[in-house]
Amino acid sequence: MTGDGIAKVLGGVTSLVWTCLAIYVVWLLRTSISGAVNRLTGVEGWGVKFALSGGEQAMAAAFEIAAKNSKWPAAATEQECRAALAKARALREVFEGTEILWVDDCPSNNRNESRMLRSFGTQITFACTTDEAIDAIRDAHTQLRPFRLVLSDISRNLPPPMNPRAGLDMLTRFHTEGIHIPVIFYVGNPRPDAETPAGAFGITHRPDILLTLVGDALERVRSR
Repeated sequence: MTGDGIAKVLGGVTSLVWTCLAIYVVWLLRTSISGAVNRLTGVEGWGVKFALSGGEQAMAAAFEIAAKNSKWPAAATEQECRAALAKARALREVFEGTEILWVDDCPSNNRNESRMLRSFGTQITFACTTDEAIDAIRDAHTQLRPFRLVLSDISRNLPPPMNPRAGLDMLTRFHTEGIHIPVIFYVGNPRPDAETPAGAFGITHRPDILLTLVGDALERVRSR
């Protein structure tokens, strides 16, 4: 065999060795890779199945945080969570591209819930006060990208002092300003006997029910 032939053979063997080595390393690290991917997105490859969805993970994270805080007693069965996710998937067309305004004096508290809604294609804008919310609604209308739904807390510390009726007062301001957008209250710790405030579409402290209420509200808006 000539020198060139030997070189080609050695080159081919080297490539094969490196390919086999790479496959072996991936096989060794399959558990670690699976865990890392499970925190991000869902794929299937190298014989390892990573089954998950962004909405499902965000909802689970929201419930996990609630479980660590006795002030937020949110809990749901696996069946209830799956039912909410299944309904949202069936209504994905009404979620896709919808503009939602979320009013809360501490938006970071809702990061998992907002991630859950965004996983179904919604666009979410945050406001910390009623004044900011009204300004945002006016700007969105001017830009021809109106908000179809408002999510809100009820108690707020912005602007100080603490106002336990800030969200309810916002409903009155909306009516005065001629703003007619469905409002869903998402609260940390509702009274067990709490009813939906007059003028609001719904109220809940659970991520799964929030997802269902949002789907119902958007479906109703679309049917008008």
